[in-house]
Amino acid sequence: MSVVKRAVLLTLLLAAIGSFAAAGPEDCHGLNVTLQTKDIHKIFADWVLVWSVTDHDKGNALLAKVTSSHVEFRLRDDKTTVVFTERNMYTHQACVTYVINMTMPTDPLDSTMTTFPGSMEKDGLLEVYNETATVNFFETCPDCLSMVFKDSEGRFLLNYRREGDHRDVEKLKADHSDHHKLAACLGFPANANPFNYDGAADFCHKKSSPAGPEDCHGLNVTLQTKDMHKIFGDWVLVWSTTDHDGYQALIPKVTSSHVEFRLRDDKKTVTFTERNMYTHQSCVTYVINMTMPIDPLDSTMTTFPGSMEKDGLLEVYNETATVNFFETCPDCLSMIFKDSEGRFLLNYRREGDHRDVEKLKADHSDHHKLAACLGLPANANPFNYDGAADFCHKKSSPEVEPEAS
Repeated sequence: MSVVKRAVLLTLLLAAIGSFAAAGPEDCHGLNVTLQTKDIHKIFADWVLVWSVTDHDKGNALLAKVTSSHVEFRLRDDKTTVVFTERNMYTHQACVTYVINMTMPTDPLDSTMTTFPGSMEKDGLLEVYNETATVNFFETCPDCLSMVFKDSEGRFLLNYRREGDHRDVEKLKADHSDHHKLAACLGFPANANPFNYDGAADFCHKKSSPAGPEDCHGLNVTLQTKDMHKIFGDWVLVWSTTDHDGYQALIPKVTSSHVEFRLRDDKKTVTFTERNMYTHQSCVTYVINMTMPIDPLDSTMTTFPGSMEKDGLLEVYNETATVNFFETCPDCLSMIFKDSEGRFLLNYRREGDHRDVEKLKADHSDHHKLAACLGLPANANPFNYDGAADFCHKKSSPEVEPEAS
């Protein structure tokens, strides 16, 4: 072969190789900038997967079966561990839930997270999740999250929208071009078939879209600030549900919950005392302080430090939560308690009106409707008070005095 022909072939070969090379930094237009460690707090929220691609066959087979993926990032109290909860819904309504622990990055120049053992739940069976992976996040829009999850099989590029901003299908489609550009920059195959969220598919644990106002029939009207005095009294929990797996495991163990709301002398602080009785007669008492709302248009309360007593031991209660109340019957109280783990819907009856079991059962339909309106999972197993279980500090029903002879 002549030198000229060899030179031509070499030129063509180099051109071919260049055409398949990953996009260079100059072609990425800032799409592949990793999130700095100081900004890692931006990931802590609830997210919905809207677009994903992978670089291995096993991942491609998996993505083809996904209908929705809802994830939560939470920082644990130790400030060194991030909990990643991923709920994947597949065709035929099958669900798999991963709870994966990750290291919180400390190096200002390297925000890479590494996973360590967690759990996987499938078909009601809980297994240890032992896969080691690295996770990198990328700068993106305020209500977006982009990350690469890399394990022994290969990589996933996962692009999310903040829950609540995941239903605008036209906007999701408009973002596809940027998703493909980022995938190319990171060396993902150009011919891969990505996952695209349809903006409507429900999640494992709740609906994608909460029930509309037309379906709520006035059930989800928040209590106005001027009517906040209605909460003060002694109440008995008669029905409750939650959107968090850990709390779901707690609910079946509760036999009764008695609460008191009191306004302190400063007129600014509300004290919430909750006494929970569990199976085997164990009791836990919370004394939680809350801010009395002053904004006429916003009656949300926020908790601040209180105490928790369990087995005779007193601990500081430092969890921050928000509390919202809803309009309901005169001897009823409905509220949402939301902390870093998730939400509780708690429906109470005034103490003294809590023993009519038939009436309690008749109210179940309204409780379920309110839960649906608020986007709580329809398949959750709620707490139902039996009308008789005693409280931590006293009997459910007063002792009957014997008649005098």
